[in-house]
Amino acid sequence: HKSDGTFTYLSPQIKDLGYETTEAPDKFSDLIAGSPANNKALANKTAAILTGKRQPAYQLEFIHKNNKKTVFLIRESPVEKEGEVIEIVGVAINIDEQIKAEQEKNKLQEQLIQAQKMESIGRLAGGVAHDFNNMLSVILGHADLIIMNLDKQSKFYNSIKEIRKATVHSAELTKQLLAFARKQPVILEVIDLNKTIDKMFKMLRRLIGENIELTWQPGPELWPVKMDKGQIQQILTNLCVNAKDATGKNGKIVIKTENKTILHLKTTEISVLSPGEYIKLSVQDNGSGMEKETISKIFEPFFTTKKQGQGTGLGLATVYGIIKQNRGAIDLESEVGKGTVFSIYLPKSQAQVENKLIKREKISNSDNQAATILVVEDETAILNLVEKVLSRRGYNVLVTNSPLEAIDLIKNYDSEINLLITDIIMPELDGFELSQKITDLQPGIKVIYMSGYTDDLIADHGIIRENIEFIQKPFTAEDIISKTSQVLQNQ
Repeated sequence: HKSDGTFTYLSPQIKDLGYETTEAPDKFSDLIAGSPANNKALANKTAAILTGKRQPAYQLEFIHKNNKKTVFLIRESPVEKEGEVIEIVGVAINIDEQIKAEQEKNKLQEQLIQAQKMESIGRLAGGVAHDFNNMLSVILGHADLIIMNLDKQSKFYNSIKEIRKATVHSAELTKQLLAFARKQPVILEVIDLNKTIDKMFKMLRRLIGENIELTWQPGPELWPVKMDKGQIQQILTNLCVNAKDATGKNGKIVIKTENKTILHLKTTEISVLSPGEYIKLSVQDNGSGMEKETISKIFEPFFTTKKQGQGTGLGLATVYGIIKQNRGAIDLESEVGKGTVFSIYLPKSQAQVENKLIKREKISNSDNQAATILVVEDETAILNLVEKVLSRRGYNVLVTNSPLEAIDLIKNYDSEINLLITDIIMPELDGFELSQKITDLQPGIKVIYMSGYTDDLIADHGIIRENIEFIQKPFTAEDIISKTSQVLQNQ
């Protein structure tokens, strides 16, 4: 083009901007997006080239015929005659796709850094929760033993009840940490998400109060999903409580489900979603919304925007861990003053929903008390606790903190042992290996597994193996009594 910007030649590549060479604007400046930054960049570059100096390549936003903005890389050189610049020759290369690819690469890199950070925090949280659960089991169990044998009129009765109450609350916090660390034991089943949410909707309604409008929009013909029903409740409880706190009085919350097919890899604000079929669960509110800086931290344990004493900062960390554990993804749209939408993607299950009829049997307090139980637990305090609780119930209880000693005991014990209660994570053998060896020696023995957290020994991503009896630490005295009686009765 000439020094005044008038074109002297246009290549057929002008079609990238929706024009034919015969209908394109006359001047270079008429093609660029008219922002102050663009105008200033063009003016500076033109002035420099007119001095006869070749300039480095630069990026410029052009305006498409249909008003869409497109980024080009411009390389220009001066054409001189008798020492005077008479024309500027330039090449414009459409780099829209390269820019999008670079942005996607940067976003994926940020996702990787975030995932590594969350994984590191998760390992720490899981380890802490595991150790705490063992100690909490001892405190909770002995508190229950004291309460069972203490007169309500005793001056210590209320104190021990308060100790028990604080221990139960601490146990709830460790459960949330385990959920974040993806080490929360879960029992998977194929469920209809709509029916599951239907059943908990009244509970959610009571939870958020009458001042907030709660709407439930179930999607039609929803695909089945395979996961733990309790985790669905954890997700919705945490998201609805947060939405309630963000909206205040006269707020609105919408829970919605729908089938969603993802055709291409999708990078969300929080995670990466692979192509496939998903059930999308969303919770939308019209609350205060969040800034980008807050969004980048909200899934980290103990991060909270609430006042001291109003939140632990574990709610969204719990949600994040559950979604990752179930091979799903979570997305978030939020703007200050305009509310927030959490979108959760859960993989479609290929299996169909099973309609199970659950037969509830009354657990007797006296039956099977002649049964012999072998308890194997490497944590001595828990071993002694379980022995005390079950012995008081009338069972014949054998205990050892060594899996290898347990095998020897079985080999040399003259009578039948009816039940094995074993921890899963132990130094010599894990609980599953031990139960297999003992079952080989004494076929028909029943087994209850105990654990404060899960790892690959339980199953991938903390999924409990099918058809096993399991009790999660920390447990109450009544928990272990109830589970023991139930398993022994189940002939």
